[in-house]
Amino acid sequence: MGGSQSTPTPQPCSLKEFTTQWRTIPWGKAEKQRLMEEIRNLKPPQEESPEFRILTYGQISAGKSSFLNTVGSIFQDRLVSRAIVGVGSTSVTKKFTPYRLRDKKTGSNLSVALCDIMGMETRDGLGIHPDDIISAAKGHIKDGYQFNPVSPLKPDPRKRPPVTDQAHCIIYIVAADQLSLLSDNILHKMKRVRDELNDMGLPQLVLLTKVDLACPLVKENLRNVYKSSYIKQQIEKCSQTVGIPANHILPVKNYHEESSLNDDLDVLILSALLQTLHFASDYIENMQQAQEEFKEEEWRQGPSVKEEKERLMEKIRSLKPPGHVHSEFKILMHGQISAGKSSFLNTVGSIFQERVVSRAVVGMGGTSVTKKFTPCYLKDKKTGSNLPFVLCDIMGLETADWQGIHPDDIISAAKGYIKSGYKFNPVSPLKPDTSKRPPVKDQAHCIIYVVAADQLSLLSDNILDKLKRVRKVLTDMGLPQVVLLTKVDLACPLVKEDLCNVYKSIYIKQQMKKCSQMLDIPVSNILAVKNYHEETSLNDNLDILVLSALLQILQFASDRFVLQGKAH
Repeated sequence: MGGSQSTPTPQPCSLKEFTTQWRTIPWGKAEKQRLMEEIRNLKPPQEESPEFRILTYGQISAGKSSFLNTVGSIFQDRLVSRAIVGVGSTSVTKKFTPYRLRDKKTGSNLSVALCDIMGMETRDGLGIHPDDIISAAKGHIKDGYQFNPVSPLKPDPRKRPPVTDQAHCIIYIVAADQLSLLSDNILHKMKRVRDELNDMGLPQLVLLTKVDLACPLVKENLRNVYKSSYIKQQIEKCSQTVGIPANHILPVKNYHEESSLNDDLDVLILSALLQTLHFASDYIENMQQAQEEFKEEEWRQGPSVKEEKERLMEKIRSLKPPGHVHSEFKILMHGQISAGKSSFLNTVGSIFQERVVSRAVVGMGGTSVTKKFTPCYLKDKKTGSNLPFVLCDIMGLETADWQGIHPDDIISAAKGYIKSGYKFNPVSPLKPDTSKRPPVKDQAHCIIYVVAADQLSLLSDNILDKLKRVRKVLTDMGLPQVVLLTKVDLACPLVKEDLCNVYKSIYIKQQMKKCSQMLDIPVSNILAVKNYHEETSLNDNLDILVLSALLQILQFASDRFVLQGKAH
């Protein structure tokens, strides 16, 4: 919420004024009418968006709710009180409230919804939680939602809210006379929100309210606002403090103690509102263009024809380790339980057997069903011989230190110390004789991390620590590492509807970036796949995803062979 009264004493300000306006703005009734007419005629450039949706937020008592009432007053040609304005030390706005403003001249609503939310407070247990501001901007928060400062909404990231619920522009409300009083915690919250909104491409403006309380020259005559050196300094200071360009910071005054309208006050407000709506219109056009480009072109090329499947299979069949000293590539798979390690192995086997197979036992419970080190050789139906690689299945990772595979055993398996049939012990890993170097044929040539796309945010800190520990050692060894992001259909409804959408899905792309940051693996080494799970027959699109991933893995393994050869 936002009140208009200020409890702190206004800071002393220089009475220096410029002889000309440092921002040119016409004043008076004619300019007010021109601005009102332009705002009336402004419509969103997209049919799916019937109105511009503007989200306002800021510190308590900065003037959020007062701004809303001021805009309403101008278009009703009288003072109105739609939003409750408080003058206390806590926010009176408790719920998410979009206000549609009626225009007295036309009798209909303006094409804008100003969304009022709870005010920010310095202490973490008070005022709106930054996560709720971000959720509101993204469109996850519905009308009437009651804010809880200590328990923000936990939206389902797989569900993309309709365009009609998303914000098109964000307004930060900052009081000019309180700028120097903004606490570090408030600024930290604002920065957190701003960074997230920047990533979304959302335009952001600052309304610098209470300019009359901040500067006596402006209090004396509102037309001095763009002649006041102090207001200019405050705008520059606000720009540096909040991280918003100075030309996105607009000084205004809300109605507070007035009993009738003032043309000059209205011009300032309408100018700010018009710029806000122009920015919102630009954002909608950007979204529309991005959607059109997304429909026309996948963000990562993923072919989906039967011929491509055959081409990939033939390429994989013909791959051989460089030098032909060794008969196969050795690929080690590891990851959290139930992420899809064994299912990936079965899926690859199914493709080359042209039917659904079950070579590795797949578990659905809370513990790993793979207990032993199991190198799996897969037969190619077309040639009748084994494929030129072996997929090594191991016990899954678990959160508790006494459950699941020990990280040292993953490292030992990669180095070639662990033999086929070795039984894993979560609390007692193998102690290899490091004075003996295992033969190259027993060493892994590429490592696959198997991570479920629908469980990425659920990875515990302990699991991540184990993964990073393993990754560091393998990186020091120079072993290539790839992530298979499985269960993409469960993570994204668009992909579940049609697997061809996997490289059109914004959510899957976000998950790949998130996975990259969490595991410190390049995005180009993260491959989205779906394993066979409930299917009883093969699917060409699924096969192409898996084969494309497998081919990249084998090419990385081949590179490793070359490096090993040079080292020896």
